[in-house]
Amino acid sequence: MYDKQDQLPIGVLWTRRFYSGVINHSLYINKSLFLTMYDFRQCFEKVWLEDSLLSLWKLRMTYDMSKLISQMNKKSEAVVKTPEGETDSFQLGPNAKQGTVLGPVISSASIAECCDEQKDGGGIIGTSQVRSLSFVDDIAGLNHNIKDAHDSHVVTLFSKKKRLPLNEDMCYSSCQCPHQ
Repeated sequence: MYDKQDQLPIGVLWTRRFYSGVINHSLYINKSLFLTMYDFRQCFEKVWLEDSLLSLWKLRMTYDMSKLISQMNKKSEAVVKTPEGETDSFQLGPNAKQGTVLGPVISSASIAECCDEQKDGGGIIGTSQVRSLSFVDDIAGLNHNIKDAHDSHVVTLFSKKKRLPLNEDMCYSSCQCPHQ
């Protein structure tokens, strides 16, 4: 779904507006804000169903729901579009199916677990301590000082644990400092 004015996906626009609000709030309360942005490469293609189910379990999903999701995603068929036409359909093993109602939930479960595992650092938004924010396959680490920003490498360790490579071209850090 695209915004007609900017021709950007709605999710990208929402994320930009949200981060602008976080930055403006930090400047309003006169605190520096260190944002570290992480993007997982081909997250939806690389998600392992078993890892996603374990992530959902850690995030307190019930056993019955886990079993149901596992059965629904046990196997599927795929067809690949090529310049010469479509391939014959072929069977896939257990995977996080795209284009289904539960696809985004399953695919973003590992990202949510990563945010849940981040225990250090963070920034203050209103009266809440926020360590990280996620949107689909992106994570933003928020910190008010450089030491916490440097120490918050949970995402890079998590990336190796879940076999989800980071897209180095889309990962960056920025610092917003109030005027003195």
